[in-house]
Amino acid sequence: LRKLSLTFCEGLTSLPNSIGKLTELRRIEISYCNRLAQLPISMGQLTKLNFLRVDHTKITTLPNEILKLKQKNLVIYR
Repeated sequence: LRKLSLTFCEGLTSLPNSIGKLTELRRIEISYCNRLAQLPISMGQLTKLNFLRVDHTKITTLPNEILKLKQKNLVIYR
């Protein structure tokens, strides 16, 4: 799996920690998931991730583990 798109998942309140095991992910788009308030720390294991879109959610901050990926050319759109 290289791309994960979650859009208009109004009942989604969290992502499983196992998302960190999807090591081939390059792109994650999370939009209009109005109840989602945080991302799992395990996403810091997604070293091939180069694009993360998180908009229209309750997420206000990103875990440091994800911000460390930003130093490796991760584009974050919020």
